[in-house]
Amino acid sequence: MGAGSSGTVSEKIDDLVTKTYFDRKELKLWYKGFYKECPSGRLTKDEFDKIYREFFPQGKVESFSQHIFNVFDTKKSGFIDYVDFVTFLSIASRGSIEEKLNWAFKILDVNNSGSVKKQEMLSVIESMQEMLSNFTDIVSTENSPQSRVDKIYELLDKKEDEAIRLEEFVSACSRDPSVCQSLSLYDGFI
Repeated sequence: MGAGSSGTVSEKIDDLVTKTYFDRKELKLWYKGFYKECPSGRLTKDEFDKIYREFFPQGKVESFSQHIFNVFDTKKSGFIDYVDFVTFLSIASRGSIEEKLNWAFKILDVNNSGSVKKQEMLSVIESMQEMLSNFTDIVSTENSPQSRVDKIYELLDKKEDEAIRLEEFVSACSRDPSVCQSLSLYDGFI
């Protein structure tokens, strides 16, 4: 939506009104805030890490931030633009459970293969633990990242093929909220 984008700001916002859960007034506020913080219209990986560091100043945010950044960066351009940003916020704040689970799956599907392997899930959960390690006492054998991944696979991997597909993930999480709780230390992180 910056200088090189086609269409006016007003046209882009009108388009986003139909594609997000925000109204025109909210989109204008988000637009002003985004461009105030990112005058170039591009939020880089380093700037994204900086935002996470502000929320988790004592944790190691880089790895988890990278997982989230990759999901935000839908065009794989190396930056997040206003459209990417506001689309994610819309789903995260007002989306349906299924939409939120789709985003969570994208975070877990690190290599974007359409299925989540154990090592991918372990990588994301370990990075989340690194980020939160100074906020909570989460280091225990039964709550270790590996233990949590093993429990999740036991619940979800019905085909026992060491891969969880989107349909399996959404179906299981919709039926059993404990699966989501096993993935996340706090509501809202995934």
